[in-house]
Amino acid sequence: MSTSVPPIQHAMRASAFLVFAIAMGWSSWSAGQPAAAIPASTASVRLDPAALPVGAQVFVGENLLTTAARLTLPAGEHAIRIEAPGHQTAAGVLLLESEQPHLLRITTSPPAVPWEQNASWVSAAVGAGLLVATLIVDQTLEFEDPAAEAGVRMGLMGASAVSLVGSGALQSHARETSPPLPTLSWSLEAVQR
Repeated sequence: MSTSVPPIQHAMRASAFLVFAIAMGWSSWSAGQPAAAIPASTASVRLDPAALPVGAQVFVGENLLTTAARLTLPAGEHAIRIEAPGHQTAAGVLLLESEQPHLLRITTSPPAVPWEQNASWVSAAVGAGLLVATLIVDQTLEFEDPAAEAGVRMGLMGASAVSLVGSGALQSHARETSPPLPTLSWSLEAVQR
C-alpha cells in the first residue's frame, strides 16, 4: 500500500527548504559554517574624572565605565545610567558616533527649592501686605456706614490671617518632606585624535 504525496506538498517542502537555506546563508550552510557577521563600526568613550561625585557609578548599557579605562562599543545609541550617593539617579540615551573617541563629562546641579517653600514666602508676603492694607484703610478712609467699615476691616484681617496660617502650614510641610537631592547630568564631547 503506497501512498503518493500530492505535488503541492513537494512544492511546499522545496519552498521551505529554499527559505531556510537563504536565511542561513547558502554558502555557509553548505560548508557547515555559520554565516560571518558583518563587523559593526565602533566608538570609544572615556569618563572625565574632573567633576565626578564621590562614589558615582556610570553605566553605559550594562557596562560599568570607570575613569581608568576607555570603553569601546558599537556606534549608535546606548542606555546611560548615573548613580551617586546623595544624588538623584540620571538615565537616558547616549549617542556614540562611529569611529570617534568621546569624553563623557558628569555635572552636578544643586537641588531645586521645594515649591512649598516658595509658596509659603509668597503667602507670608500677601498676609503681611493685607495687614498693612488694614492699617492704611483704618487710618485713611472714613466710612459713612460703620457696618461697612467693620466689614472691610474684618475682611482684610481675615484674609491676612488665612494667608499667614497657610504660609505656616506650607513651611511645616516643606520641613516634613525629604529634602530634594542634587541632580546629575552628562554631556558628551567628541575628542580629536
